[in-house]
Amino acid sequence: MYDDYHQRLLSDGTRFRPRTGNSIVEIFETQDGWQLEESGIEDEHIPPWLEDPATGLNGTTERKSILRLLICSPEQHHNDAEVLPLPISRRSFQDMMRFWHLPTEFLRMLLSTMAIATTFSKKCDETGASIEGVLLRGGRSRDYNYCVAVAFDISSGVTCAVVHGLEKPEVEKLKDCLRRSLELAAHPMLVPLILIELKIHHFAILLERRAQGLAEIEYETGMRHGFSNNLRRNPPREIRLRDRANLDFDLLTQKLTGVAGTFAFCDLTFDVGLRSLNLVEQVAEKLQRTSYGQALPGPLAQRITYLKGLIAGAQSTRRLLEQRTQAQVQTVYSLIGQKDAEAGLKDSAAMRKIAKDAKEIAVLTRRDSTDMRIIAAVTLFFLPGTFVATFFSSAFFDFPIDDPDHPVSPLIWIYWLVTGALTLIVLVAWVVFSRRKLRHMQHLMPEDVENQIDKNQLLRRLSSVTREKSS
Repeated sequence: MYDDYHQRLLSDGTRFRPRTGNSIVEIFETQDGWQLEESGIEDEHIPPWLEDPATGLNGTTERKSILRLLICSPEQHHNDAEVLPLPISRRSFQDMMRFWHLPTEFLRMLLSTMAIATTFSKKCDETGASIEGVLLRGGRSRDYNYCVAVAFDISSGVTCAVVHGLEKPEVEKLKDCLRRSLELAAHPMLVPLILIELKIHHFAILLERRAQGLAEIEYETGMRHGFSNNLRRNPPREIRLRDRANLDFDLLTQKLTGVAGTFAFCDLTFDVGLRSLNLVEQVAEKLQRTSYGQALPGPLAQRITYLKGLIAGAQSTRRLLEQRTQAQVQTVYSLIGQKDAEAGLKDSAAMRKIAKDAKEIAVLTRRDSTDMRIIAAVTLFFLPGTFVATFFSSAFFDFPIDDPDHPVSPLIWIYWLVTGALTLIVLVAWVVFSRRKLRHMQHLMPEDVENQIDKNQLLRRLSSVTREKSS
C-alpha cells in the first residue's frame, strides 16, 4: 500500500542529518561458540555493511552472523517534545529499509513522539525471505527514549535490528547487556526485551524515589505527625507549628507538580511496556509455529513474567502515590488559605489600631481648633477696645476733667461709641471673610465640603468598615 506520509518525510531533507557516533554490534556463531564484535561506523560505510551480511567486521566467512544491530548516534535532545533529525543519510536509511525489509511505518515512528508497539510480517518474492518483526517506541521521555525495529529472517535465522534515541550511557548499557547475554542471542526478541526491561526498571526506581520525596513532603506539612513512634518524626505540637510557619509553599507546589508529572510519565511507560511485552510474546509464539521452531528461551520467558508482575505492582504503587499527592495538594492549599487568613487578621488588627490612633489625633486636632477659635474670638472682642484706648491716650487728644471728684471725663461716651462701632465692624468683617473663605474651599474641594464630611464622621466610617472585614 502506498504510504504518502512516509514519502513526504523521506523527501524532507531536514529530517536527515548524518553525524558521527553511529555504531554497529554483530554476534556470530562460530565453532568455539558465540562471538560479539562492535565498532563505530561512518555514514558512508553503512550501505556496504548492510549489503553484505555474510562477512563480519574482519571480512571472514568462517562464521555465521546471528544478530546485526545498528545503534544510531546518541541523542542530545533538550526536552521531551523535541524531535531531532536522524543521524544517518537518506541513502543509508533507504538501504536499511530495502536490505532488512522494514515497513514504511518505521520512519513515522522514528520522527514521532508517540508511544507505539506493533508487529509486522513481510515476504520478499525476489529473495524468498520471510520476515517477522516488531516495531517498538517507548513513551517519549529524557531517559531510554528508544525506538527499535527488529526484523527476523526465518529462512536464514539472522536478526537485524536498529535502535535510535538512546543517550551515550544508555547505549553502553545496552551493549553490556548483550555481552552478558550471548547465549540468548539466537532469539530475535532479545534486543527489544533488553530495552523494555531497562526502561521499566529505570522508571520503577524513579517511582520509588518520588515516593520517598512525597513522604518528606508529608512530614513537612504535618500529614504524618502523630502516627509515628519515632520522636524525630513526631515532635511536640509547638515545634510542628513553628516548622509549619516556615514552610516555603512555592517550593512545595513545585515539588508536587514535578511529582505529578513523573507519575504521568510512569503511567505511560508501564502501559507501553506491558503492551510491548505482550507483543514480544505473540511474535515468539508465532515464530515457534514456523520453520524456526524454537520456543521462547526459559530465561526470556521468566524475565517477561517478572516484568509483568513489576508493572502491575508499580501501577498499584503509582495510583496510591497519586492519591497521596492529591491529598498533599489539598493540604498545601488549605495551609496557604490559613496563612492568608492569619495575615488578614493581622492586617485587620493593624487597621483598627490605625483607626484608633487617627480618631485620637482627630479629637486632639478638634480640641486644638476649638481652643484657637476661642482665643481668636476673645482677641477680636478686646482688640478694638485696646486699640481705641491706646489711640485716645496719645498726645493728639486732650480730654479735660472738670470735676476733680470725678476722674472720668464726661467724654467717655466717645470711647464707648467708637469701641462698640469698631468691634462690630471687626466681628462682621470676620464673619464675612470666613464665609468667603468657606465658599472658596467649596470651589476647590466640592466633594468633601459639599457633603460636609468632617473628620469624626470619616473615622467612624473607617472603623465600621474595618470591623466588618475582621468579622
